[in-house]
Amino acid sequence: GKTGRLLAVTAIVAALAYTNFGHFHGVSMVHHWEQFHYFLGSKYFPEVGYDGIYTASLAAERELDGGHRIQSHVRDLRTNEVVAVGSLVNHMVEVKGRFSDERWAAFKTDFDYFLERNRYSYLTKIRRDHGYNPTPTWTFTARLFSGWPTAADATLTALAWLDPILLAGMFVMIFRTFGARIGCLAVIVFGLGYPWRFDWVGGAFLRQDWLAAVGVAVCLLKRGRFGIAGGLIGYAFMVRVFPGGFLVGPAVVFVRHLTAKQDVRWFVRLATGFIVGVMLCLAAGSLTGRGPAAWSEFKWNLDKHHGTWLTNNVGLKN
Repeated sequence: GKTGRLLAVTAIVAALAYTNFGHFHGVSMVHHWEQFHYFLGSKYFPEVGYDGIYTASLAAERELDGGHRIQSHVRDLRTNEVVAVGSLVNHMVEVKGRFSDERWAAFKTDFDYFLERNRYSYLTKIRRDHGYNPTPTWTFTARLFSGWPTAADATLTALAWLDPILLAGMFVMIFRTFGARIGCLAVIVFGLGYPWRFDWVGGAFLRQDWLAAVGVAVCLLKRGRFGIAGGLIGYAFMVRVFPGGFLVGPAVVFVRHLTAKQDVRWFVRLATGFIVGVMLCLAAGSLTGRGPAAWSEFKWNLDKHHGTWLTNNVGLKN
């Protein structure tokens, strides 16, 4: 009826609104700030780790000699302090030393793309952000896509399409599982939500894989595919940590069923899938070029961020 048609039209408009009605970032679909961190950070994770992406880019810029004065200050990712570039000379040498000659040449080529495609004032702001922060599991997944191509318009555009493809698959699952009404409502919430608007991570690189995994997992829970659902939540947990909280709801139902002496084998399958997913992700994260130590480095990086004030931090403490 008319209500259904109005809901469908609103969902379509909401989906268009998410893309700023095709305006994206004003210049292109690609979010260069995000891709600088996530493309370069994942591709060269064996060398730059969690502390070296900015200093590596400064060392590369010195050798490329773009004909302009290098920015005066940058964030030192070892301490999260903004410092004079001159104080990082030794760290530049140390980080460059982690590269083979072939890998260093490739890094310079990829960095030069960002140097040429962006205003230098924009690049200056990028290098005062907070570096490359994903888990080793996410890095493993990302390197399947970023590990071999060279930075170019076509490369970054292709990477930027990964999230929309995953989200489209998630919404198809929602419509097929819960029906058109719930599907339209889900699209409206997603399309009009200010905190996750396109300006934030739209046009980035696998920044919403966790959301697609959780969304599909919810659909699979509804369909009784508990093991796969648990595995997907395990993946989401291992790439963004906080999605593990989505298990609280099923855990409450489990306690209720257990108290009522109802069948709880569904939760055993869910928990097994989650544990298997986590274990596989732990192993994958150890195959990112830095070995199992990547996990201790990730913890160090997380502790560093918790110990310093960040604009993005939310919660009662802040």
